Amino acid sequence: MAGKAGRSGRKPKTIAQKKADGTFKPKDMKPVAEEWKKKLPPAMRLWSSEVVAEHRRLGQLLIEAGALTEGDWLAWRAGMTAYHWWLYYSDELESLPNHTCFSEKGGRYQDPIVSLHRQSWKDVLAWCGEFGLTPRARGAVVSFVVDEKSTMGGMLDEEDD
Repeated sequence: MAGKAGRSGRKPKTIAQKKADGTFKPKDMKPVAEEWKKKLPPAMRLWSSEVVAEHRRLGQLLIEAGALTEGDWLAWRAGMTAYHWWLYYSDELESLPNHTCFSEKGGRYQDPIVSLHRQSWKDVLAWCGEFGLTPRARGAVVSFVVDEKSTMGGMLDEEDD
């Protein structure tokens, strides 16, 4: 069988294969610096300039790491919107003289902005955990270095000493 539907001929070699064969040319490299901008979802007009800056900064890092794909755009925008509202409610809380209100009968209750601020912060934390932006989420990724002592033979030799 000659190949898969919609593709004829040979499969193109990867850059690593071209480097190994000695046929690599710099024109084979795609410019990575500009490519992330095409893959980043557009910023919403609702967001403040601080949120847009974070959107671009974190978006570039996550796209280059392969953690943000088109399938994640909706969750990404929802998380950035939660971040926008958290910043907005933080500013609102700073402008309030106190965080309590009084009902018509004279009873005290918490200002609604406090609970909105708290809920938007929970949304931001959940979003950060989803994209691996919290220490706990990064701690779930286990990285290790393989050296001669981590192999079975190296461990057995160490016990004999």
